[in-house]
Amino acid sequence: MNTDNASRQQNKVFAHHLWLKVERDHPQQIFILGLTGVDKWLKVELPSLIEISEIRDVIRSHYKSCHDGAVPCFGKVLGYYYHYEPDKCIEYDIEGVAVGTLNETPKHYGQRATLTVEGKAFPFRIE
Repeated sequence: MNTDNASRQQNKVFAHHLWLKVERDHPQQIFILGLTGVDKWLKVELPSLIEISEIRDVIRSHYKSCHDGAVPCFGKVLGYYYHYEPDKCIEYDIEGVAVGTLNETPKHYGQRATLTVEGKAFPFRIE
């Protein structure tokens, strides 16, 4: 194992967050994602001291801010995943009602892609 990678992994601190469940697993207009990053469209940052009871209000507020209930490149918002620790999350619907738990991350989470423009590579990861 590369010690540089191991050091980076140890220094990376998990922060709980919401991740959008969207209609398209494969984004359209991947060029936009390469320029802006996936997190801008699919990740909702949460305060470090948030109560689980407040998640519903955050979800409702975020959904109202989405144009016609959709996000660019990924389409309609179908729900949210509350990642409360690595590889564990609670799934919520668009009203902020918990509908289930997952002991693994959704399939799109952690995917990697690289956009190349004029020979310059711009890698990104969905997380």
